[in-house]
Amino acid sequence: MIPYGPICRELRQLVLATFPGDMPSPRSEGENFSSWIENGNYIVARHDSKAVFLAASQQDFSQALLRDVEFLVDTCFEQLLEILTPPSNDRSPAWGVVTTYYYAFYAAQAFSRIIGMPITYLDDTRVSAIKSLSPTPISLGAGSYVISQAATISATQTEYRFKKSKLRPHDAVWTNVMELLNRLRCNNVPAPKSTDVVATQEYQLFQAVTSSQPSKAFEGCQFNWPSEVRYEANYRVGNAYTMLRTPWDIKVREAMRKWGGLTTEGMVKVLKESLASLDVEQSSRGIRSRSGFLLDVANLIFAVVRYLLLDLHARRATDWRWEDRRRRFFKKHSSLLGDQQGWLFPNP
Repeated sequence: MIPYGPICRELRQLVLATFPGDMPSPRSEGENFSSWIENGNYIVARHDSKAVFLAASQQDFSQALLRDVEFLVDTCFEQLLEILTPPSNDRSPAWGVVTTYYYAFYAAQAFSRIIGMPITYLDDTRVSAIKSLSPTPISLGAGSYVISQAATISATQTEYRFKKSKLRPHDAVWTNVMELLNRLRCNNVPAPKSTDVVATQEYQLFQAVTSSQPSKAFEGCQFNWPSEVRYEANYRVGNAYTMLRTPWDIKVREAMRKWGGLTTEGMVKVLKESLASLDVEQSSRGIRSRSGFLLDVANLIFAVVRYLLLDLHARRATDWRWEDRRRRFFKKHSSLLGDQQGWLFPNP
């Protein structure tokens, strides 16, 4: 369903470079990425004014990272079920917006981790763990950190760069994910009158996802516009909690059903139409349209994650129980999730 063109090929190379062939398969028990940082299974190789570089086993690092991916994918499945479940009674539209947002956020987090560029928040405990291992005084504070592979030290050791971001945690996730997708899109523009249908479709999808249009609804906003959608619904009084005055519905279940049984051409059409109907006005109509577009963006990102993860499962010695549990969950809730099978369980 996802058009596998030059952008997805680059993403796949990032995935395979992140998770080595001899990496042990992560089970549900063990270290996740946050506890890996806290437990200090690394050394501080060097640091400068902008970043700290940790030397660690690539196997340990990638195993903790993949465990995060697996859990985040599970979380996205549960969020999708919540989106598609009809409410038992009247609920504020704010809940629909927030549910959509967190589904999108978890999908973005899973994406950043599966390509080996996680964005994480280091609190005082984890900052202290890193500082305690530095042979020299180090200036390091709590905040959002963007992580990337810096260098291969040996057959067993890799150096990872932890660069501090000035952005809030959620903004940092969206900004880095969207900037990467936009850069890949700009580097893979199809030639004029190209006959490569797959590359063209792929480009059109990521062109819609990385559009600057939704950011126009918010002052001083760029690629972090999804965070602003959550803020305007949940934290700006009078915007979405309106059931006592003028009730409205974001119709998230109807929007989700559009993805049932989609072809690649249909996916491109959905993203284009969703972007075209985007309203940047500060109104309930505007919030509804931005939430709908956010849902479509989240679905595309999660569809890419699913493709990359299943491809990784086919190429590495991973634990089959993760996918088995998902298939059983999907079957149990097939009355709601059944139409989404094509992109939730793609064939790599």
